[in-house]
Amino acid sequence: MTEATKSREHSDSQRSMRILIVDDHPIVRDAVRHLVLTEFPDADVGLASNAGETWTHLHDSTCDLILLDIGLPGTNGLELLKSLKTESPATPILILTGYAEEQYAVRAIRAGASGYLTKEAAREELTTAIRMLATGETYVSEGVKRELFRAVQSHASERPHQTLSDREFAVFCRLAAGRTVCEVATELSLSPKTVSTYRSRLFLKLDIHTNQDLVRYAIEHKLETGSPGL
Repeated sequence: MTEATKSREHSDSQRSMRILIVDDHPIVRDAVRHLVLTEFPDADVGLASNAGETWTHLHDSTCDLILLDIGLPGTNGLELLKSLKTESPATPILILTGYAEEQYAVRAIRAGASGYLTKEAAREELTTAIRMLATGETYVSEGVKRELFRAVQSHASERPHQTLSDREFAVFCRLAAGRTVCEVATELSLSPKTVSTYRSRLFLKLDIHTNQDLVRYAIEHKLETGSPGL
């Protein structure tokens, strides 16, 4: 082994952990950054508020771990997650979001996330998750375990909205939040005709008949329909 190789390996072993926090709320970003630096004082912590800033950061610097919110403006967290895993499959990504496990955890894990936590989690749990992901492990909370268990059950036991594709679920959330077909089409960069087709699929899969039924379904199943950016 050459001296240059030894020096490079020593440098790699000594460098600080590089973490990127992606969240569109400045107060949340700063709070999470403070927590991370309290527990990992040598960490190099970067911040991004959307997909564009995330890619800019990663273009300038590699990353050991990404903490990613779902409700981002423009490209949503799940879509960004899929792109990040395509670009860098080995980079662990922890979803840290305000959306409950039953709404997005299984979708996130399927998309490549190494863990899923809600922002209501205790700081000790977040610290544990970061440590585990940084060492190549995954972190599955009790809430996520329950959702994953449900996901492997037969389709007959699934709740209807869990059978929706990511795009169908995106349309569902927006229609249930009161958007018109044209508004949904604009937000998702689709044609109104395509959104209408998705709506018809929703009616069939959820066994409902009107937009009002969509709202009622969301309320009955305690689904958040605020714009998650999906």
